[in-house]
Amino acid sequence: MQSKPQDFRTFYADTFKDHCVVDAYRHRPPYPDEVFDILASLVTDEPRTVLDIARRLVDVARRVDAVDFSQNMIERGKQLPDGDHPHVHWIYGKVEEVQLSPPFTISQR
Repeated sequence: MQSKPQDFRTFYADTFKDHCVVDAYRHRPPYPDEVFDILASLVTDEPRTVLDIARRLVDVARRVDAVDFSQNMIERGKQLPDGDHPHVHWIYGKVEEVQLSPPFTISQR
C-alpha cells in the first residue's frame, strides 16, 4: 500500500472518536440511492467481497469489511439498519494498518 501523504493527519479522523460528532453524524446528508445502485452494479466478480461501503451493499456482497478508526462510529454503525447483518465485518483501526482479508471485488467493466 502506498504511504499516506504527509499532509494527511489523524487530527480529522480523531474528531470522529468524539461522542458529540458521532451523535451529530446522522444529520449529514445521505448519499443518493443512485450511488449505491452504481456501486452494486460493479460488484460482478468473485469473491463478491467489498471493502468499507458497509451496510448498503450487504444484499449484493457475500462479505463487507467495514473499517473505521473510531470505535464510537463502529458502535453507532452496528445500531443502524443492517449494521448487525452477518455479512458485515466491523474492523477497528486505520485502514492502512488493519489486517484485511483480500481479495476484494473489482469490476472488469
